Amino acid sequence: MPEVTNFKQTPNLAELEEQVLMYWRETNAFQKSIDMREGQKSYVFYDGPPFATGLPHYGHLLGSTSKDVIPRYWTMKGYKVERVWGWDCHGLPIENMIEKKLDIKGGKKGIEALGIDKFNDACRTEVLMLDKEWEKIIERLGRWVDFKHNYKTMDKSYMESVWWGFKQLYDKKLVYEGRKVVLYCPRCATPLSNFEIAMDNSYGDVEDNSVYVKFKVNDAENEYFVAWTTTPWTLPGNVALAVKEDAEYVKVEHLTETNTKEYYWFAKNLLPKLEKLLHVEKPTVIETVTGDKLIGKTYQPLHSYMPTEGKRAYEVLAADFVSLEDGTGIVHTAAIYGEDDYALAIANNLPCVPSLDDEGKFLPSVTLVAGQFFKKAEQPIIEDLQKRNLLLHANKITHSYPFCYRCGTPLFYNAVPAWFIDVQQLKPKLMEKNKLINWFPEYLKYGRFGKGLENAPDWNISRSRYWGTPMPIWVANAKEGMESKQYRVIGSIEELRQWAVDPKAVEGLTDIHREFLDEVEVWLDDAKTVKGKRIKEVFDCWVESGSMPFAARHYPFEHKAEFEANYPAQFVSEYIAQTRAWFYTMHVMSVGIFGTHSFENVLTTGTILAEDGSKMSKSKKNYPDPMVIINEFGVDSLRLYLMSSPVMKSENINFSSKEVGDIRKKVFLIWWNIFAFYKQCDVTKVFDPTRHPKPTHVMDRWLMSRVHSTIKSVTQSMDEYNLVKASRTLMDFVNELSTWYLRRSRDRLRTADQNSEEMQTFGMALYTLAQLFAPLTPFFSEVIYHNLVDQTKSIHHTDWPVAQSSDIDEQLEQDMKTAQELSEKIHAQRAEHSIKVRQPLATVTINSSSKELGAEVIKVLLEEVNIKKLNWQSGEALTVTVDTQLTAELKAEGEAREIIRSIQQLRKKSGFSTNDSINLTLSNWPSEWEDKIKAATHATILQKGSEIKIEKIS
Repeated sequence: MPEVTNFKQTPNLAELEEQVLMYWRETNAFQKSIDMREGQKSYVFYDGPPFATGLPHYGHLLGSTSKDVIPRYWTMKGYKVERVWGWDCHGLPIENMIEKKLDIKGGKKGIEALGIDKFNDACRTEVLMLDKEWEKIIERLGRWVDFKHNYKTMDKSYMESVWWGFKQLYDKKLVYEGRKVVLYCPRCATPLSNFEIAMDNSYGDVEDNSVYVKFKVNDAENEYFVAWTTTPWTLPGNVALAVKEDAEYVKVEHLTETNTKEYYWFAKNLLPKLEKLLHVEKPTVIETVTGDKLIGKTYQPLHSYMPTEGKRAYEVLAADFVSLEDGTGIVHTAAIYGEDDYALAIANNLPCVPSLDDEGKFLPSVTLVAGQFFKKAEQPIIEDLQKRNLLLHANKITHSYPFCYRCGTPLFYNAVPAWFIDVQQLKPKLMEKNKLINWFPEYLKYGRFGKGLENAPDWNISRSRYWGTPMPIWVANAKEGMESKQYRVIGSIEELRQWAVDPKAVEGLTDIHREFLDEVEVWLDDAKTVKGKRIKEVFDCWVESGSMPFAARHYPFEHKAEFEANYPAQFVSEYIAQTRAWFYTMHVMSVGIFGTHSFENVLTTGTILAEDGSKMSKSKKNYPDPMVIINEFGVDSLRLYLMSSPVMKSENINFSSKEVGDIRKKVFLIWWNIFAFYKQCDVTKVFDPTRHPKPTHVMDRWLMSRVHSTIKSVTQSMDEYNLVKASRTLMDFVNELSTWYLRRSRDRLRTADQNSEEMQTFGMALYTLAQLFAPLTPFFSEVIYHNLVDQTKSIHHTDWPVAQSSDIDEQLEQDMKTAQELSEKIHAQRAEHSIKVRQPLATVTINSSSKELGAEVIKVLLEEVNIKKLNWQSGEALTVTVDTQLTAELKAEGEAREIIRSIQQLRKKSGFSTNDSINLTLSNWPSEWEDKIKAATHATILQKGSEIKIEKIS
């Protein structure tokens, strides 16, 4: 890495970073940081892998930064921290992309017509098209991670470990096959998990139909139960109505437009809301009963599509889920298209027959709307009810509705046969093990994550798709239901060879995706008399993600002892939506398989939005290209902007390129100017960090104390994963170093010997600052270190500094802080009276209940505010009063200071060094200050002239 020689020039941070990258590559600095800690305790970090189907966005950059900061920190603390990249390869995102790319029509039918082998091969080819671009951007971000030995969820080794994990759960009776109501995507023709939709809030506000339907009561003239629904498409499947047993219901009389008297049943509480439907203010109530009196009553079906042989149907039932907040207090149920509906149907032996096919289209048996997509069928269903005088009212409402998180298709709840992990059985242990996890921010522990565990349903883990890890379940054809089926669950490729009907068919198996397994038969019984074929489903890709801790290591087939010695991991980090997804699935898989949590510390980030608060969108082009920002301000500016922002506390932020630029100016350029001053003070030899300074001057003692208290504070924040506090503490220290220490020490340091205690203290502060910043801003810290200490060694190979309590003077720090606060008040009074700081004043009087500051600190304060004397008086409230009267002597001194400042600016503009002697020409000056002006400006000759002029003496 080239040495910086011109410290007067404003640095191009991006160019310096490129030089650092080259140095890291040439010296293999990342691998060395791991190798040098060999034999020391490991710090294990799990990385949630991305899809390589698009280029990294700010969310990826945010995640990658926190995943780089923490491992760098723990490496400097003496731990071995391996970091291996991973790729998510399976799931709906890739499948949808390939369907569009190959222009496949008809959903699953189109895929199967093409051939599962061809479809999966296209997915396999597509999945890593952009891996090199990712590697380039992640490296430029400064993240140290091993791309060469990356794992992929589509690798046979990874998939085999997923099989093993599932087998452990199966053997522990933690998985089962059953029919439950789950969110279903008709376009992808597969069930989804609640957390997949909740993860990124795939709900949208939509305008939907809202209908009040009349169900004709049997054995009663013109009497109807009125039910409300926002899903009219479910009405052809109606099989029952539900009421609340202890609620009051009323039968009201209504005169129709044709002057016919009709009688409607509603919940009494909701009658005021329903008056508008009847177009009367106070409808006539004929009868009032409690809900239990309506139970058992029957009504005429709206349609005759449901087979009801041997089942109860078209009857009023009791249900706790009936709401008295909206609707009519009477709920229509279509059995399989709602979670509560299905539970009610099972409990009461109602027909559970689908009216839709797997693409969300009505079956031929539903003749009214046969073949129509469920959402589009609503209008003809409503019109039919209206024609038959069974529609009391219809309107539109706007409400929240779930959509497929990948293809955007409206979802519906559907009771489908699927495989589930028994989360209810695991729940007590899931909640118990969560107590052992340190969450940042802390509120997530028992809030979003803890509540999620409390309310979690059983996890539907089967997907009727193609590009994923095939579920290793082989089954024989059964004549009856699920209970009578005979299964064999395979937990490894070796087991597959052992139980394969034709061992040769799996002997050379190099891939275990569907196209290689769908036709493989295995023996289901130990006697090898019953053959079975694999079920068609693949795993929900979140099963793979949840298996990452062990599957990435091909456990237990490889790295067994190493994995077990380092489990659970010390650290994971992702954005807040992963509390419902990756963090959750890892926790479930780990507790289910290993009986414990999979990670000890979790750092959760918020979401980066566009500057106007909208979601970042490539199509809208509402955010700046990350590489443009990096090349303009430097990646360290971007990293520090992110790490110091509320996004690291799980809050959302509106991305601001201006604020990134402010970080560059207010941190890095100031830091650079401080360092440049140090290098220009005739410091020719490298700084020796092993020499412990023994400062005597109050400013140097204060700086030594501030350095060690900053080490203490930053270390505590980093240990607590509070990167915001760590970042801001360091940013404040840079400001203090510039505006207080250097401001008050500049003249003294200019004339100090390079081996003096003050220069050693100054150098120590710069060295330590670079170390503390190193995990957060790895490039600039490296530049400082190389130009301060060592051209050959990396700062990232140094040990994290340890705070020395003997070097911390809390009283001095408090006194100096008070002095800084007082100086701000005094400067404010100067500004109020338009008196410049260079104009000395006579006295300042301070009233305070605190004891008087020490003499050394008072001297510093008076020099800072340019006042001759301080009067300290006892008082209850802190007040500051500046004497603004100017004597002739004070005016002369002020004039001299202005002259000295003008000359120094002219020296700088002329390119003179601080020690160059000059001839000085002035139009006028206070005669009593002549010698001091000459001494301050290194002027050998001071002469009169028409204007100020300087001339360097050779």
